[in-house]
Amino acid sequence: MASRIELSIVTIHRSDADALMRLRASLSRQTYPHHSFEWIVVDDASPEGPPDTVLAGSSDFSIKRAFYASHGGRAVSRNRGWKKARGALAAFVDADVELPSMWVEMMVRAVEQTGGAVVSRLLPHPSLPETAYQRYYHSRGGAKLTSGSRIPGKYFTTGAVMLPKQCLDQVSGFDESFAGWGGEDLDLGLRLERAACPIHFEGRVAGYHYHDRRWVDVEEMYRQYGASVVPLLTERYPEAEKLLSLHRLFRPAEAGGVSNAVRNTLIRAFMKKSLYRTIRALVAFFPRLAWPDPVFDYMIFFLYSRAWFEQRERGRA
Repeated sequence: MASRIELSIVTIHRSDADALMRLRASLSRQTYPHHSFEWIVVDDASPEGPPDTVLAGSSDFSIKRAFYASHGGRAVSRNRGWKKARGALAAFVDADVELPSMWVEMMVRAVEQTGGAVVSRLLPHPSLPETAYQRYYHSRGGAKLTSGSRIPGKYFTTGAVMLPKQCLDQVSGFDESFAGWGGEDLDLGLRLERAACPIHFEGRVAGYHYHDRRWVDVEEMYRQYGASVVPLLTERYPEAEKLLSLHRLFRPAEAGGVSNAVRNTLIRAFMKKSLYRTIRALVAFFPRLAWPDPVFDYMIFFLYSRAWFEQRERGRA
């Protein structure tokens, strides 16, 4: 008789077999009963071919493989994964994440207690060099709040998250219009929030993120986010301009109050390319300096807001 699968863990993969092997090893160390969860690996057209060697061999938890020859992107691949799930609970864990042995057990308990989605904390992998951007990247969203806090949909991320599968069914999963980098998490979080699926943050157990990137490695991603993702968000959600602080640049009258007016004026003064280039050069030259969070807030906002605005103006021309 086949064992009852309670949880389906979905991982999408593209081109990093070593990371996938680390994740598989961490799943094999879970304290949660191995016969009660399955691991679904969706290979999104890895150029070197699917990671057969990583997924081969026996395992005391079920491994389900799904290989696709055409690149679908993150939203498409995650939908392909969770729609194959047998469990009542679904988890998304990125391929470059390692999980501590209590992760599945504690996350299942948190989902059962809250009845909704639970976003796990992610920390930089201990083997990686410490940089200011690494620290900043892993201190955003729900990580700013205490463990157990209910968080808004805009803080929903899928690097390491668990939720009832019925929540995904209710909102039809990820919107596959988000074909580039980013946005699909935020969009799903907003729709889960509207569907009354509560979202909480779990900080007592954290995954380790093998995410070795400095600012110079990611700035083009934020430009593309502004050019291709932000237009989708602002088109679909009336609140998106405020969520992304765009109203402070392009609709300052709506911000209200003298202090906000002063702040908006300062923000617009900071939107000069020469200033961005100066700050960027300093951050790139001193990547391990303890740069304060507003430095990265500014650079990210500068990139996506300018890209969005330029894209909008070209559309109007």
